[in-house]
Amino acid sequence: DGDYQERGILELADRHGLKVDKVIKETVSGMTSYKDRDLGKMVEGFQEGDTLIVSELSRIGKSMEEVISLLSELTNRGAKIYEVKNEYSFDNSSHSKILLTALNLTVEVERDLKSIRTKEALQRMRKDVKLGRPIGKLGKSKLNGKEEQIRKFLKEDRFSRSRIARDMGVARHIIDYFIKTRNLE
Repeated sequence: DGDYQERGILELADRHGLKVDKVIKETVSGMTSYKDRDLGKMVEGFQEGDTLIVSELSRIGKSMEEVISLLSELTNRGAKIYEVKNEYSFDNSSHSKILLTALNLTVEVERDLKSIRTKEALQRMRKDVKLGRPIGKLGKSKLNGKEEQIRKFLKEDRFSRSRIARDMGVARHIIDYFIKTRNLE
């Protein structure tokens, strides 16, 4: 697969009279941001007149939103991007800006649709199932089982709530809430 992609990149470069300075073959997960990959290091220094050729747009970002962001950033710097699979090209032209705007709108619509579907699914679930912790039921606390020790500290005047919290390894407001909800005073 990698050799086929590299061949496609080299053929496109040859058709457009471009010299390939560097080929990056990455094996990291597609869910890793381009910024954390070799691609990120390479495009960091991109400037006007530089060209990026990719086998597929999906290979350069973990999401379509990230792909569009990178394309926009590079074209704004005056770089040109070619995509082999669908033969797209992006530069600082009006045509590229329109295409990027259309892609961006598609991402926004998809995000809105996903939000709507999530809200609808939650509404359907709420009809059948009561979501969340039952009212009046206390949640788990890392202080559970330490009630007697806390009562003992509270009875001794030398232990402030701040010190009890520090000794128990929690924030002061957590001690206050725990004491109040467990009627430890």
